[in-house]
Amino acid sequence: MRRIGRELAGWLLVILGLLMALICYVRLVRSESLGGLLAAGALGIVALAVLLGGSLLLGSLSLELAGWLLLAGGGGCLVRCYLLIEDSRLFQAAPLMIVGIIIFRGGIHLLKVAVAARICVLAKERTDQEGAGKPPVRRPVVRGPGATTAAARGS
Repeated sequence: MRRIGRELAGWLLVILGLLMALICYVRLVRSESLGGLLAAGALGIVALAVLLGGSLLLGSLSLELAGWLLLAGGGGCLVRCYLLIEDSRLFQAAPLMIVGIIIFRGGIHLLKVAVAARICVLAKERTDQEGAGKPPVRRPVVRGPGATTAAARGS
């Protein structure tokens, strides 16, 4: 039951972070002043922090799904950035590009973590199966009759 609660809390934080990122996106597109752009950029950074905090509570499959969602969201931000640049709206595109790159890289990182977590779980299962059959055999270390150190040999 604890694990389900952790997963649920993680997903709620991820959804909250995505909503904050969407609000950031809307504010970036509609903003005309520098103060509005800075506020939207700050909101984007907070959204990223909430997304990454929520991802710490997720399991490996949920992490992978969240990673793919972040990749799609970052790609969407970068496509929107391209459209803004085509319309010669460089000042609106610059903060959105930074946010899009950060979100995209966060998605790549989550995918790497999910794959590593899955590999660790599989390795633990494999060692539990192999170790359950018989205990490991330890052989005593046998030294030869000769001296083992340079001082004992007289060198």
